[in-house]
Amino acid sequence: MSSQITEDKVRKIVGQEIDTSKVIAEIKDDISEIKDEQRKQGVLLEDLHTKFDKNINLLNAEMKVKKQVGDHEERLGGLETGQRLLKSTVKLHSQQLGAK
Repeated sequence: MSSQITEDKVRKIVGQEIDTSKVIAEIKDDISEIKDEQRKQGVLLEDLHTKFDKNINLLNAEMKVKKQVGDHEERLGGLETGQRLLKSTVKLHSQQLGAK
């Protein structure tokens, strides 16, 4: 019976081979390094995401200000046109009154 290979013996032999295998140890080390790098990249990605959101918010605020400035410039242009028209009308009336 001792010459017969049982499932338990095979498991024990395979387990010992895995425990003593240099290749398996290297793979475990590589996996550990990969996990560490993924954690670092996750932190960097989260930081970049936060910075991106902050920049988007700043850009939105700047765009709102630019729109307000554009609206004010348009209004000022209209007021300047109205002022020129009013001056022209007053000048014309003054000339007409002076001519009488």
